[in-house]
Order: sequence, then structure tokens, then C-alpha cells
Amino acid sequence: MGQTKNTIDTRNGQHRAMCRRKVKLSKLKSSKKDNGLAFHHMQSGHEFDFNNTEIRRTDKDYYRRLILEGIEIKFADNLVNLQAGFQIDECWTPFLGKLYPGKNSGSDSYDA
Repeated sequence: MGQTKNTIDTRNGQHRAMCRRKVKLSKLKSSKKDNGLAFHHMQSGHEFDFNNTEIRRTDKDYYRRLILEGIEIKFADNLVNLQAGFQIDECWTPFLGKLYPGKNSGSDSYDA
């Protein structure tokens, strides 16, 4: 998950290139750039299907994008991000869980 001004093809190319390079894991993990995908690839040997990448959400407003990214991260399966992104408070989980049924919705533990 993340934000970029690049096209999806350009960003996928950047991710592919980082996965092909022989960069030390410690450098990937300490980098200011988001290299979570390359870090996971080099640590685990997992391959990624760059041909079936999809854009989950778009918005022109920077702050709304941060919130949308935070929501996607909160409910994501198999996340490889090194950065946590915008933190969504747990009080929103029951409401947001309705958008992501079956993914930690927390609706059973919330009393309104």
C-alpha cells in the first residue's frame, strides 16, 4: 500500500528493479523510501505478480489519501509495508469493518 504520483507501470518497474538488485536487507529496512516489497522478497524469496497489480483507491486530496491508505493498511491481508502509514483509531473499527466484512471488524466487541 502506498501513494505515488507515478503511473502503476512506472511504480511496478521500480519495485521489480529493487527486487532484482542485490541490496543488503539492513539497507532496505533502514531506508527512508518504502522498500517493504523488496525487503520481503529478499528475506523470504517470495515472488510478486506485478502483472496483476491493482489500484485500490484514488483521491486528489492529500489528507483523504492518507486516511484511505490507513484504512487499507488496517484491513489488509499479507501486508509487506515497512511503514505503518496513517494510524486509524480502534474506535472506527466497527464502522469501517462493515466495508471489509470478515476482516477484524470488531463488531461483536463494540457496544454503542
